[in-house]
Amino acid sequence: TERSAGIRRPGSAALDLAWVACGRYDGFWELKLNPWDICAGGLLVLEAGGLITDLEGGENWLESGNVCAGNPKIFAQLLPLVGTIKAEPAENAGNPEAKAPRRTLSTKKSE
Repeated sequence: TERSAGIRRPGSAALDLAWVACGRYDGFWELKLNPWDICAGGLLVLEAGGLITDLEGGENWLESGNVCAGNPKIFAQLLPLVGTIKAEPAENAGNPEAKAPRRTLSTKKSE
């Protein structure tokens, strides 16, 4: 995209959040996660000075499982973008096996 180097989906929400905390990723979002998938990574983000909220910008991310996390430099731009990603894709409607979209964002060029 014009404003990012890429969007990736590697797999583990806990690892993605750890990478946000250490600066490898600039941001992360995902829907419908379980608390055990995000509590440790969320703490890492907060302790590193990052921001983590639900998709409405509230503090209900652990209970809702809808997470937006990022470094303070881009979080204000990231949250409005991912806040619009609330609906499931039509092909996943009613399918409990369907995975919700997860994305990480980096403004750094991969080497």
